[in-house]
Amino acid sequence: MVPSNTPFCLSPRPFLLLALTLVFTISCALVGGGKTNEAHLVAAVDAFNTSFRWQDFKAAAEWVAPPLQAEFWTQVDRSHLRLRILDYQVRNVARHQNGLAADVALSVRYYFTDSPNLQTTVIHQEWHYLEKEKRWEVGQTGYQALLTRY
Repeated sequence: MVPSNTPFCLSPRPFLLLALTLVFTISCALVGGGKTNEAHLVAAVDAFNTSFRWQDFKAAAEWVAPPLQAEFWTQVDRSHLRLRILDYQVRNVARHQNGLAADVALSVRYYFTDSPNLQTTVIHQEWHYLEKEKRWEVGQTGYQALLTRY
């Protein structure tokens, strides 16, 4: 309680502390945007490849760049669903200098139903960030190398 004969005046310290906290929080959010974008990239890579693995091609196609949709569906149809992905592991994610593109290397274990020999290979995917839509899309899926058999 403030004595009645003392003028009530607020110290500038709490306001200064609050202002510094706000500046720090905003700057962390702006600088951390790249890390969030990195998390979004990893989530997109996982969503696309999980959908492809489980042959949910409609869901996988949502991650494919629109100009490459026809090629994607042609390859899927040509394989007649004979390709089976057992599992995949992200080996490397290399973002380009501008942060708007990335190369992803995946180790994929797979077989074909007409020749059930388990094989492992590394495929490379190209991903691009769409600033307007605030999302990642795959340019090259890397699965073309496996599907060219058909």
